[in-house]
Amino acid sequence: MNIPKAKFLQQSWLRNKASVEKQAHNEAILVRGVLTNTLRNPQTHKQGTFSQFFDVAEYPLLGRGAYPEHISTLQKEFEAAGYEIILEQRNNGFTISIDWRNGGISE
Repeated sequence: MNIPKAKFLQQSWLRNKASVEKQAHNEAILVRGVLTNTLRNPQTHKQGTFSQFFDVAEYPLLGRGAYPEHISTLQKEFEAAGYEIILEQRNNGFTISIDWRNGGISE
């Protein structure tokens, strides 16, 4: 049997790593979209707060806690917009709670 060249395996590993990173980025974009759409709903305005659960089946990378930098970036974006945001990691996904009752809305 021939031993595979390390260079070939490295290239394959790098391609896979880039693909998984891209998938995590796409999941973060989807999470942002869900949260933004919920915030745009006029019925949500009256509540002052809401929580959204993201299942690990739909968001396999972020749901398992992989690539926390994407969630951190998302958190910072909402905090910069004046929202209080709380992330709760769970076995089967994660929950993001957003609160705007404290009047921290940015100008």
